[in-house]
Amino acid sequence: MAAKRSHNYSVQVISLVTLVACLILASDVFYVAVGKMHLRSSTNLEPYIDSANVLTEKTKALRGNIFDSKGNVIAQDTRTYNVVCILDENRKGADGTIAYVKDKERTAEVLARCLRTDYDTIYNLLQQDVYQTELGNAGRGLSKAVKDEIESYELPGIEFTDSIQRIYPIGQFASHLIGYAKQNENGSTVGEMGLELYLNSFLEGKDGSRTYQVDQYGYVLPGMKENIVSAVNGNNVYLTLNSEIQKALEQALEENKQHFGQQRAWASVVEVKTGK
Repeated sequence: MAAKRSHNYSVQVISLVTLVACLILASDVFYVAVGKMHLRSSTNLEPYIDSANVLTEKTKALRGNIFDSKGNVIAQDTRTYNVVCILDENRKGADGTIAYVKDKERTAEVLARCLRTDYDTIYNLLQQDVYQTELGNAGRGLSKAVKDEIESYELPGIEFTDSIQRIYPIGQFASHLIGYAKQNENGSTVGEMGLELYLNSFLEGKDGSRTYQVDQYGYVLPGMKENIVSAVNGNNVYLTLNSEIQKALEQALEENKQHFGQQRAWASVVEVKTGK
């Protein structure tokens, strides 16, 4: 009988010790989860928790437009898009849907049609054993209309990145005066010659950013940390330059070159009363 009581007492002690240990462990976990503090070491875990899976994306500002005296666009930024194909079957969708290219035949068919390129080339790229792939020149620099067309097919695993290009709709119009701007090694568009260079600080904008937390699959979930700083686009420039007069002047210089064969020529059209 005494042995039995001793055994029961031992069981009770072990149970009590186990219960206390579980309570301590549970309180420690609760304290870490809610208070973001390690109980025994008094270490503040908030900086570590808040920085877990935090990504920062830069939002590119648009450079200001350059207009002539009639309001015609001489230089402007345009946003273009690049196709990205997610191929890893382990890529999970936030809502449980497929988030990778599963039907490669149909995907290649749609992309080839929308991008007006070869089906076999697209299909072979989709066969690679990589996490994701791009589609070369055919999948870069797409207009919003082409992007919207591809998105209308709701193809799983097809995503887009965007970029900005400086374009000159009138072509080589007043090229030495207007100059040009191009992207530097940081991806920012800066003036290199002419008014694009001289007015660079006025035309350039201020990039924004988006800092956010993601889960292990790269998805932003409700309640996760997110901070957005909006981009500020550059200022527009309105010139006194009249595109019709400029075109007539350039044509006259070209005809003069062909007739007399001169190597270089310079001309200016000025409104005497105003200096325009």
